[in-house]
Amino acid sequence: MNEQENNNQDENIQAEARNVTLKSVDTTVRAKVGVKQALNLDYDGAGPLSYVSSNTAACAVNAAGQITPYKGGNAMITVTAPDAAEIKVPVIVTN
Repeated sequence: MNEQENNNQDENIQAEARNVTLKSVDTTVRAKVGVKQALNLDYDGAGPLSYVSSNTAACAVNAAGQITPYKGGNAMITVTAPDAAEIKVPVIVTN
């Protein structure tokens, strides 16, 4: 991976807005079908985060940030804070 790709990846997993930090501790989440796991985030803001999966056939994510892997594939989990800070966390699901 070259330096530009590293910089782009860092921008996808960390966002700062209005002095609020929202970042993913894991650059990529690796999940196994049937094994639920929570996203590992660092968030120092107030209010609840919202979560959306780009590929609900591979994995879903609930309101608490818990991933439920359904089948092998890739997804991008978008996490949004009330102040509009947003990050995207890649998820790789294996069987």
